[in-house]
Amino acid sequence: MNHPNPSSNHYRQKENRGKQTPNKQELRPAVPESYFDENEELRAELYGDEAQKWAKYMKDVNTSQIRRFYAQIIADKRKFELKNSESSNAARLAMAVLKANTAYAGARDKKNKVLADFADHNAKLVKSIKDFMAFCRHFEAIIAWHKVCNKKRGS
Repeated sequence: MNHPNPSSNHYRQKENRGKQTPNKQELRPAVPESYFDENEELRAELYGDEAQKWAKYMKDVNTSQIRRFYAQIIADKRKFELKNSESSNAARLAMAVLKANTAYAGARDKKNKVLADFADHNAKLVKSIKDFMAFCRHFEAIIAWHKVCNKKRGS
């Protein structure tokens, strides 16, 4: 009696039937060109659809990891508010530090690479304190949606 070899291609095809594994790059949400609309007002999509898409993209990242980086951003935000800072260099520096820290986390654990991707794309957008404050709100919305998405998954 011939039993199928579990490592055979036929066996794997049967096992994976009906399961689609989309390319992770295809799933990455579009990165906004700006946090503001043509009237220099915050775009509502940043807190709704776009934040929800990023939260789904980060679904495999542990909530504590996301919150750790968010805490870093909030600490920078508070410093800027206390100093009444208008320095665009300080905002870019804060984003550079976030980018470096998330890259390190991504190198240590592959599922954190999406955080590095997120930080990299947003670091390019933050050119002023105003941009940084908008980024903080966007990140906050992603954390909220991340919690919602994980509850739906049963986590």
